[in-house]
Amino acid sequence: MICAVDEILEESNQTIQELLERFVQELAVDFNLDVVVSETVAQPEATALRGAMQTFAVWMVQHNRK
Repeated sequence: MICAVDEILEESNQTIQELLERFVQELAVDFNLDVVVSETVAQPEATALRGAMQTFAVWMVQHNRK
């Protein structure tokens, strides 16, 4: 059985991935960094950020559902 949280995470997965990659790219440009996006988003710190973004997505969807 899939619960609402699992559905939200599944539906927001692509959006969160794109946001994380875009964030890394923009930071690299802002600070003139030579980074490999795919390697950077695989780091533990990026994984923690992804978790925070997922938590926010679940909160936002549940808070705003009527």
